[in-house]
Amino acid sequence: MASEGFVKYEYLQTVELLTVILSRKDTIQGTELLYSTYKLLAETFKKLAKWDYAIFYYELLERHYQNVSDFDNMYLIQYEKAVVYYSSYRIVEAIKLLKTLISISN
Repeated sequence: MASEGFVKYEYLQTVELLTVILSRKDTIQGTELLYSTYKLLAETFKKLAKWDYAIFYYELLERHYQNVSDFDNMYLIQYEKAVVYYSSYRIVEAIKLLKTLISISN
C-alpha cells in the first residue's frame, strides 16, 4: 500500500503510512519489513528533498547491512547517500564517499 503511494507520487501519504508501520515495529516479526520500510522512507524523503531524514534512514540501513555482512547492499546504500549529499549541495561529503567506493572496487 505504501509502495503504491510511492509510485503514484503521493509521498506525504507514503510517509504517513510508513511511520505508522514504524510506530508498531515492536509487533513486527523478522527484520525484512522493518528494513524495507527504512528503505522506502529514505527514498521518499529523498524525493521530498528532506535530505537529513533521507540520510538518517540510509545510515540505519548501512549499519544493518554492515552488521549482517551484506557488503553489496551496504555499498549500494553508500552510493545512495552520496547522491543525497550531492543533491543537498554537500559536495565534499559526496566526493569523499564516492572516492571510498571507487577504492573498494579496485
